[in-house]
Amino acid sequence: MMSTKKESEKRILYCLEELRLLIEKPYENDALVERLSIIENKLELLYHQTFYRREENLTMSNKIRDLTLYSVPELSQKMNVTTVTIRNYLKQGKLKGKKVMGKWFILDENVVEFFKDSTERSGYKRSSN
Repeated sequence: MMSTKKESEKRILYCLEELRLLIEKPYENDALVERLSIIENKLELLYHQTFYRREENLTMSNKIRDLTLYSVPELSQKMNVTTVTIRNYLKQGKLKGKKVMGKWFILDENVVEFFKDSTERSGYKRSSN
């Protein structure tokens, strides 16, 4: 039976939400969490390619007036880390963000603050030439 585009979209969004809930559960097997995270990224990419035909939705940040917002997948791509790592930073309070309708958003200034804090904690100092 053929489903409508709207029904397919609802199913994909439901699967994404279920995956996000699975990822947030504590697991002893890091490989499982990593695999779930990869599946989540691929499913989200498929969703955007199928229903919006614009891959830039995942690779470009959202702008609201002069604020730049990143989703977890966007920021994980930019930082070259997994979405699980970004979510862990958010849960641990290392990275500040806001959860809206079950989806995290991180301000550009919070990303800058995260890097400032992490370089200060590591004792790294830039050389002044």
